[in-house]
Amino acid sequence: MEPKAAASKFMAVVNTGSGRLVAVGERGHIVHSDDGGRKWTQAQVPVSVTLTAVSFPSPQQGWAVGHGSVLLHSSDGGATWTKKLDGNDINPLIVSSAEAVAARQRRLLEAAPKAERERLETALDDAEYLVKEAKKAVATGPSRPFMNIWFRDPQRGVIVGAFGTLLYTEDGGKNWRADTGAVDNLGGRHFYGLESSGKNLFLAGESGGLHRSVDDGRHWERMTSPYEGPLFNVVAGASAKCVLAVGLRGNLVRSCDAGATWDHSVTSPGETLNGGTVLADGTVVVVGMAGVAFISRDGGRTLTPWQTQFPGCMSAADARDGHVVLAGLGGIKRIALPK
Repeated sequence: MEPKAAASKFMAVVNTGSGRLVAVGERGHIVHSDDGGRKWTQAQVPVSVTLTAVSFPSPQQGWAVGHGSVLLHSSDGGATWTKKLDGNDINPLIVSSAEAVAARQRRLLEAAPKAERERLETALDDAEYLVKEAKKAVATGPSRPFMNIWFRDPQRGVIVGAFGTLLYTEDGGKNWRADTGAVDNLGGRHFYGLESSGKNLFLAGESGGLHRSVDDGRHWERMTSPYEGPLFNVVAGASAKCVLAVGLRGNLVRSCDAGATWDHSVTSPGETLNGGTVLADGTVVVVGMAGVAFISRDGGRTLTPWQTQFPGCMSAADARDGHVVLAGLGGIKRIALPK
């Protein structure tokens, strides 16, 4: 517990749905605010690793993830947290999942016609590499960071992370299943962004990786991305007309037809875009490293620069009083929306 915890480096901030704001960040710091981000209280947390993302499927039930494959749960709106899992629990699940994928690739190769064998041999090499890396993680301990977490409701949730880590639960976090083969990602590229728009759940990651699920993460379809660089987050919401995936050097891809097609733009060359939020009225806010945010009043179709004077911004949340709360490497900042 530190007196200046609210001035720490924060990776994510959310509105729990009741008006409470919760932010998570470095050294295991979690803080919460009940007055729109004016004052913050530090939560009781049992870990000191960097926390990367937080999700509240209901105002009381919250989940946070971070480095070391740490998974935390709160049942009191983010005031206190308990550790549910870490890499020691997760790594064996990933090994079993990776081995199942490799076994399936071997069967496909054995039954394939000659014309398909070269492609399937490469896929098997990739699958066996994932098995090797998963077993190495068991030997080294909790080393894989979780990068994002999302819940449809208190029962159904998904976690994604480094080296293609993907887990999901259908029983409120009592059990988690690793599914390496659910996504077309045998290269083990990192997953970063995760957000839903209506019935669709979107996943973004390295090498322009874009994927869509219509069954809350059990099955995934790879989307055709017009950008081949890393995409760090997905900005979407029930009131947004478009889905945005944001990434390195101001690169942004956008779909306004539920992921069927995507267009590519560069908002601000040299500025990494880290995330954003969709406000209750449908306003879209995108944030980045250089202190320039982007705001859209038409559901994400067009974006206008907004000088926040808050460099190193990683995340944003709706304060629901004409303000947004920004969280990042400089702590937390409450700022009025531009007219």
